[in-house]
Amino acid sequence: MVLFEGLSQFKVSHNGTKIAFIEDIYEDDSIHIWVRDLKTGKENKIFSFPIRPFKGYYLGLVGWIED
Repeated sequence: MVLFEGLSQFKVSHNGTKIAFIEDIYEDDSIHIWVRDLKTGKENKIFSFPIRPFKGYYLGLVGWIED
């Protein structure tokens, strides 16, 4: 079973119920940050930004902050 195709940077939440991950979309030169609920499979896009002016640089840090 494949949950994520092309997953490169990710971090599982402290309680193990969610995963945050980076999606690189080269067709539109943008990076998207997603959170997926591992129980339900529901995904929410947190934010995205264009990488065109920063070609060659990428966002490589994803994490969680405890309450």
